[in-house]
Amino acid sequence: RLTVERSGFKKFVRENIVLQANDKVRLDVPLEIGQLTESVTVTASVSLLQTESASRSQIVSNELIAQLPTQGRNPFQIAWSAAGVIKAGDWRYLRSFDIGGTSGISINGGKNKENEVLLDGISDVQADRTVIHVPTMESVQEFKVLTHTYDAQYGRTGGGIIAIVTKTGGNEFHGTLFEYFQNTHLNANVWELNRGGKPRAPFHINQFGFQLSGPTYVPKVFDGRNRLFWMLSYEGMRQRTGDPGTRSFPEMDWRTGDFSTLFNAQGQPVLIYDPLTTTREGLRTPFAGNRLPANRIHPIAREVFKYYPPPNVPGEGPARINNYAYPSRWNCGFDQWIGRVDLAINSANNVFFRYGQNPFAEYRALIWPTPNEAEPTGNAPLIRNGRNWTFDWTSTISPRMTFNLRAGLNRWEETTGNLYGANFDPRQLGFDSNLVSQFSKLQFPRFDIGIYQSAGADRLLNTSTDDTYSFQPNAGLVMAAHYLRFGFEGRQYKDNKANPGMAAGRYGFTKNWTQREALRGDPAAGNEVATFLLGYPSSASVDRNIDPTYLHRYYALFLTDDWK
Repeated sequence: RLTVERSGFKKFVRENIVLQANDKVRLDVPLEIGQLTESVTVTASVSLLQTESASRSQIVSNELIAQLPTQGRNPFQIAWSAAGVIKAGDWRYLRSFDIGGTSGISINGGKNKENEVLLDGISDVQADRTVIHVPTMESVQEFKVLTHTYDAQYGRTGGGIIAIVTKTGGNEFHGTLFEYFQNTHLNANVWELNRGGKPRAPFHINQFGFQLSGPTYVPKVFDGRNRLFWMLSYEGMRQRTGDPGTRSFPEMDWRTGDFSTLFNAQGQPVLIYDPLTTTREGLRTPFAGNRLPANRIHPIAREVFKYYPPPNVPGEGPARINNYAYPSRWNCGFDQWIGRVDLAINSANNVFFRYGQNPFAEYRALIWPTPNEAEPTGNAPLIRNGRNWTFDWTSTISPRMTFNLRAGLNRWEETTGNLYGANFDPRQLGFDSNLVSQFSKLQFPRFDIGIYQSAGADRLLNTSTDDTYSFQPNAGLVMAAHYLRFGFEGRQYKDNKANPGMAAGRYGFTKNWTQREALRGDPAAGNEVATFLLGYPSSASVDRNIDPTYLHRYYALFLTDDWK
């Protein structure tokens, strides 16, 4: 509501004024001659035509957010239906902790992931514009997708802007309660398990939560109605599902050096050649009986195969690929929440503080039936948390001047890798002590054996913390026919990485050492498992990484003059 009073004129009252995220609305007020005891009341809604700004945008209202179903209850998905917005990348991973899927959009022809996200006016992206914190669906009042951003107050974007406004409390108590679920008995078996004759894997996903809001009111102690309000939203998720697949494992007789049963996809026998017989022309002699002598098998390879499970299905074709079907498990969950407190200090000053986080943890893609140190998954665990702090103070200094101060911090925390192989001493496999003493961190080494399943994780436990600090003083001033808006924004981006890389080494084995011709491959000659057993790597590396910190500061001033 807008009320205008002036001596000698009738009081003017305008009802049904709705201001949405980042709105700037013009209202023409005609004052009629008369007494203040008389009034003119207008109840018509404000025109939706945007005439006060060169920017173009689309509002997604609270009703649409509440009623439109989304995969994973991620409010960003609704923005993808706006005109000029194109979803890029994978559509599978779209839940609140899937920041890659959340960030992967193009707005108004801009590059993918070149957009700004403002959460209650505070930047919610990392230095590379990856989204940090996704608020719960129940906490979002509305958000706006700005496709043309010509106003001077917007910057640091190569595409568009998504502006999100969270809910506040009011003088009445409100609450919601919900649960969404998926269950094994509501789903069919997956193709990989059906093909291998394996039963349907367990599938249980429960997503639940609540949202409460109201005044701070303690009977006979404190009455915060019309002054102090709060909002709290919680959302939890528990997932216990299968994550099945098939892989190619070396057959048991191959692991002992007997390749008499090795065939290629066309059914031809594959011969193993001795690299120590290489001539000047690059030709080699095959092993007798297609078997490796026991004294030629490298002790490290022999030890590594002790950690491998055996094949559990016949495999495909003569080459017997995809001879290992695994149901695996995808266990994950999060306890996401966001809270906000609003205080009306007086009629001219309002402040609010908000904090939210969405901690997530998962164990996934376990291939070994009983995980041991050689388990290759890199998601054991994957831990993420997007935190957001925001403070906002709005002051009406005079009828002609307003002031707003915002400050905030967004923090992304991530830990990933493999706990099963952590602190494993490679000397147990037969590695030389002089080599192991130079490793910066102990872990089961990574062995890549061509088309066959690798052993050891492809990433060690590593952590990262990315911070985005924001500070924004802004003011608005009416001077005759000019409406001036001016302000400053300072940001500091800090990225901290602690990633040892493949500190215990990564060793690759291909057919090249056991094929007939040293410099030319042959589908009927050579095998990666044989090369591994002989102990001749095709590639090898050991990482000795530093733990860097990257710091970037961003400053901006803006001035806008709306002259009418």
